[in-house]
Amino acid sequence: MVIKPLTRNAPAPKGFWGRLMIRKMNIGHAKMTAWAFEQLNLQMARAVVDIGCGGGKAVKRLASLAPEAVIYGVDRSPLCVEQAARENKKYVAAGRVVIRVGSAGALPFPDASVDVITAVETVYFWNDWPKAFRDVRRVLKPGGIFAVVCDMVDDGDGTVHYQEVTRLVEMQIPSPTQLERAFLDAGFSDIRLCRHPQGWLCAVAKRPEAEILL
Repeated sequence: MVIKPLTRNAPAPKGFWGRLMIRKMNIGHAKMTAWAFEQLNLQMARAVVDIGCGGGKAVKRLASLAPEAVIYGVDRSPLCVEQAARENKKYVAAGRVVIRVGSAGALPFPDASVDVITAVETVYFWNDWPKAFRDVRRVLKPGGIFAVVCDMVDDGDGTVHYQEVTRLVEMQIPSPTQLERAFLDAGFSDIRLCRHPQGWLCAVAKRPEAEILL
């Protein structure tokens, strides 16, 4: 079945099936991403990072919504880095977009250097949530925001709707409570859980203005 090689490519797309998966993600996530980014205040941002940037459509949308910012896309898949740079070639040439190899928990940015960090449909594949969330907080400026965007959400039914996917790929389908706890444990505050009628979740939190790093 086509779904199996496609789905197995979701964590780190590569090769023929990876290219198909990137195209599928760019199309399939567009409406949810547009809705989620409406929940964020991006006008004043000067540096924005998209973790797991995939094919680069979210990066392109961020570049349009944050006109004064440099947008950084990071992905652990070299194929995604290549495709995202191609998708944003005009912004890359203008210096408005930078695409890098990187991953949650090992972000290639200095401490307190970024205003906004987004993660669209990628938290499922983070092996160490505490490490990843702490590293996001490290990179954010005081008062900076972190937004986790998910289509697949465990609302207490045992993720029954996603059993076929989780059989093919090792992943964690988050519940709103789990995300809230991950934010709190990493030292975030001002947590907002925004839900769309279609079930999408945009979980947003802030690095406190004054704090001591864990």
